[in-house]
Order: sequence, then C-alpha cells, then structure tokens
Amino acid sequence: MKKLIRSAAALAVLGALAATLPSNAQAQGSASGSIQATAVVASGLAIAPLRNLDFGTVFPGLASTVVETDAVSGHLRVLGAAGSEVQVTFPSLPATLDDGGGNSMVVSFTATYNPTDQNGTGTGFDTGTGVTTTLDGTTGQLHVYVGGTVTAADPQTAGNYSATVTLNAAYTGN
Repeated sequence: MKKLIRSAAALAVLGALAATLPSNAQAQGSASGSIQATAVVASGLAIAPLRNLDFGTVFPGLASTVVETDAVSGHLRVLGAAGSEVQVTFPSLPATLDDGGGNSMVVSFTATYNPTDQNGTGTGFDTGTGVTTTLDGTTGQLHVYVGGTVTAADPQTAGNYSATVTLNAAYTGN
C-alpha cells in the first residue's frame, strides 16, 4: 500500500511539472534562433612558366615537331586551391613564329595536362577550346605541357623566330 501511495504522489508531482512546461499546442509568445553565415575564400590562381617551348634549329623546307614529353616542350604550372575545378585555355595562340623583320614560319600547338609533374605525360586536350579539370587534391597544382610543329619555308630567311604563348586559368566555381 505504501508503494501505491508513493507512486501516486510521484505521478502527481510529475503531472504538476508537466503542466508548467509549454506544449506544442501552447506556443510561447515569441522565439528566435540564430546561425552563422560563413565562407572560405579560395586562394588566387597563379601560373608559373617552368620551361619555354624550343623547336631548336629548323631547316628551310622542313618541319620540326616537339611532343609534350620532349625535354624541350613548354611547361607551365597552375597553382590554386587544392581539389578545385579550373578551366584552362590558350586565349589566342599565334599562327606563326616571327623574326621581327617581317618574316614568319607557320606553327601549330598541342597540349597535355596532369595534376602532378609527369614530364609531359598526361591527358591531351584541344588547344583551341581548352579543358576543364581539377587541381591536385593535395598540392593544388596542374601541369600543362605544350608541344607543336613549326614549318620553315624553302627558302626561309635565317634568324631567330619567336611568339608568345599565353595560358589562362580560371576557377569554375564547382
């Protein structure tokens, strides 16, 4: 009997406490909650030219080709936020190498990319449209290797010929 009285008393206390708590049916007059809005700004992109594309000595009437795995291929390194997606493009590749005196030779370009420095090996891409890819997840690097073919006319004026090859990289936001 004492157990029953104690249980009844305990239930009465719990009932009284429950009555003082708000229920879903009895909302308080007002309430508020807060969250923090945060953002992380990615590091800017940088492009480091590591090696110029060098066709070497070209003979009149002949073509000279450099592939991306050659020691004389062009090499650029893109550096940014690790694991981020970027679009890499050549905005306006030159059609000729010029000597500064009005003489030129026709040139075309090829390219590969790789998140790690693999001496030119990687995935080929169209130099006219570029490629969207991901920077290395640890280092934030992307290596771009440039090859191509230059053709000297016969006759071709002797001299030093050159042109600027520009690579652009931009975050895609993905």
